[in-house]
Amino acid sequence: MDKTKKLATIDVSRNRLYIKDRTTPIEQAILFATFDLHRDIELTPFAQTMVTGTISRSNYAYYLSQLYFIYKTLEEANDRCKENPVFKTLYYPDEMNRQDALAGDLAFFYGDDWKHKIKPTPTTQIYMDRINFISTTKPELLVAHNFIRYFGEFSGGQVLKHKIKKGLQLEDLRGTKVYEFEKIENLKHFKQFYLDQMNAIELTSTQYYELIEESRHAFQLNIDNFLELEDILASLNSGYLTKLRKSMSAYSDVTLKATTVILAGALVANFVRSRA
Repeated sequence: MDKTKKLATIDVSRNRLYIKDRTTPIEQAILFATFDLHRDIELTPFAQTMVTGTISRSNYAYYLSQLYFIYKTLEEANDRCKENPVFKTLYYPDEMNRQDALAGDLAFFYGDDWKHKIKPTPTTQIYMDRINFISTTKPELLVAHNFIRYFGEFSGGQVLKHKIKKGLQLEDLRGTKVYEFEKIENLKHFKQFYLDQMNAIELTSTQYYELIEESRHAFQLNIDNFLELEDILASLNSGYLTKLRKSMSAYSDVTLKATTVILAGALVANFVRSRA
């Protein structure tokens, strides 16, 4: 079997947490439904190199190149679907778009001719194809992809920014613009505003459950992307596996357990808050 296709296979039923209560806010439903996938992505060795700040300059730049294609595709799809009845209240390109920020980061790492030095990997292309497909068939499902991607940068990305800056000895915003939302005055307040908007969108019962399922799909696409990056970088860099083992050792079981406990606590707290 072709390895790329195998990596991209999505089993949405694995450990699926069905949300049977239709009144559960969309935010909470997505968080509960993707809980196991949060753990899965944390356990990927590539993610661990970023969390521990041990990722190399070239590997981080390669990762950003794939993010560029993903965000470019997502933001072009958002533009096409900005009048969709479900999605239109979540369309904030000035505040959220990452394409220009990533262009700045890539110019820093690759030089002004960076566009000629990067291309999407097979799994990144599958991710892009999925976004384009739903934008023409079920645009409301873009809500899931926007939530998974942008809230990743809003939350975990803010931690990664400091880890990467320290590990790669980066100064100012050079190389980490993707994590800087300069048009958002207060990130915490904007996150809550966006969540309130998302929880208020009107969905049919079918759309509600399809949106939750698509959030798992989006998460799995990101996991597949990380797994593929590990294989590609290992083949390009003979020292990559050694660095990977060191980062895995540093990212101990204690850290993993703590992360899971914190995430579980946050989910429960949010759920209780939504019911109050």
